[in-house]
Amino acid sequence: ALRSRVDSLPLPYAKGALDRLSYLFNPLMPTITPGELDALGRKRDHNVLIDACDFGDGEGDRLIKRIEDATKGMDVDIHECDKASGAAARAQLFRFACAPAFTTRCYGEGVQGLSLDYALPKKHDTCPVMPEGVEPLIRMRYGHFGCNVVHEDLSFANGVDVHACKMQIKAEVERVGGKLPAEHGHGTEYLAPPPTQARWMKADPLNMMNPGVGGTKVGHKYTGECGLSHHHD
Repeated sequence: ALRSRVDSLPLPYAKGALDRLSYLFNPLMPTITPGELDALGRKRDHNVLIDACDFGDGEGDRLIKRIEDATKGMDVDIHECDKASGAAARAQLFRFACAPAFTTRCYGEGVQGLSLDYALPKKHDTCPVMPEGVEPLIRMRYGHFGCNVVHEDLSFANGVDVHACKMQIKAEVERVGGKLPAEHGHGTEYLAPPPTQARWMKADPLNMMNPGVGGTKVGHKYTGECGLSHHHD
């Protein structure tokens, strides 16, 4: 809430000011993640965080045993966070810190950022390709283990057409049978399929609730201009 208020101030450089300060001072602050997880994060390119309950009948121990059996012979590290010490709670904080940390890094480094969410077929395991000649500075992928919903944060040098990159990724995701957007909706960023638009218009015939969503018209009873924030080919 504080960051949003500062970002909205009518002052030069107000937008992103707190992120730039955070980027400068974060290296001086202790990490929120437990030491063991921090070490594993630096050691491994891929990590799976499993949040499970134990109601006193040994469910937790049986889950760990099943994971150990399933990964036997694989190059896998398994670490169980201790709830009593607070390590489990701090591991969950790390999960929710990824997206805002990416924003902070983009402001701190003065580069462009792009955040996406998309769903891929369950057996699909490759990244969508970038436009020819474009290479992101950072490509961070995280998501939902099991349903193959991917959240992806990419940063680009200034001068790169980020919108074109976004549309390229969208085309690649849909080419292999996926969907972009997946979890967080179309907003005014993406053109929704006609059946989806028709469903929204039937549910909200006066266009009172979310004008312009998914490329619908912004006016009363769906009159006026299209609500997309960018032109879509």
